[in-house]
Amino acid sequence: MNRRTRKILISIILFGLFIFAVHILVQLTIDINYSATLETKYNKTIDTERHLIETRWATLETPDNWRNLVHSQTCPGYVGGLWTGKGMIDYEYGYMAPVYSDNQDFTTVTDTINDLIIEISRKGKLTALHLPQQKEMTGGLTFYASETSTRNFNTLMEIIQTMKFEK
Repeated sequence: MNRRTRKILISIILFGLFIFAVHILVQLTIDINYSATLETKYNKTIDTERHLIETRWATLETPDNWRNLVHSQTCPGYVGGLWTGKGMIDYEYGYMAPVYSDNQDFTTVTDTINDLIIEISRKGKLTALHLPQQKEMTGGLTFYASETSTRNFNTLMEIIQTMKFEK
């Protein structure tokens, strides 16, 4: 084996180890379900700054740079996150979706959007949104409390207005 071949082989091995290390890091931190994430469909809308994200549980109209990441499930329902480009908005849809109105540390107000009841819970810089099961929903939907949810509150409210749930 000559020197050039050895360098190429070592480079390939190091690159493979780097990719493997990144994969392990991602799995340990956010535990992505790759097959469900790759099943997510992104469709254009009339507004070029927005797109439709079609998941297993709903269709969401979001800003064009948002992406859906599905986490590996440890309970019934759908668990994932919406990557905004500047942070993650984690969500859970199903019977096990947490309800922040039960938590005394949060102040909760109830509002309606397009005849959907929505509970808005706040604690300092954190905002959480919860839609109890209603209409065509098969469980509750919670956008977890985070500063990213607070920064994108108006966008989340717009998403909820146009959201269509799968049956």
